[in-house]
Amino acid sequence: MFKKLVINCFLVVWLVVLAIDAAPELGTWHKNLKDRLDFYLDVTGLWQGGWQLFAPEPDKINVAITARVAFPDGREVAWRSPDWRSMSAWQRFLRFREAEFVDNVRQDNNSSAWSDYADYLARNTVHPDNPELKPTMIVLTREWVLIPRPNPTNLCQFPEVPAMNRNFIFFAKDY
Repeated sequence: MFKKLVINCFLVVWLVVLAIDAAPELGTWHKNLKDRLDFYLDVTGLWQGGWQLFAPEPDKINVAITARVAFPDGREVAWRSPDWRSMSAWQRFLRFREAEFVDNVRQDNNSSAWSDYADYLARNTVHPDNPELKPTMIVLTREWVLIPRPNPTNLCQFPEVPAMNRNFIFFAKDY
């Protein structure tokens, strides 16, 4: 009986903490409470992040990161971040944090993470013929396309999303 009570109390407290974190700020008291909880949510990996998918300003671009990984023998391997549009709903659910990471790491204000991200790709990209060869260079490129506005006369008709049509090399590293 005592074990069940402890579990129920824990669940109630945890649901309240998640509600406090996920809700938009309701005032200074709420912001202060969220700030106090932030450390614990970050440490446990349960931070909710922003819930601004549709409001106040929806995303207006699709983004991707590509990498060109060069090896000492002249071969290059192309890597691309996961394509959100080609995933099933279940895959999107499971890989949501990865998609958010890609969306955030490409931004200039996160440039301090670019070198480590390149190192990660260097460690995890294998030469197609010789797994012993290590990369000599990585070039990271961000690609994006503007999402067209919905058709105001028929909101149920979705326009085709165009292919990525803009790109910019944002980081390169030699090894």
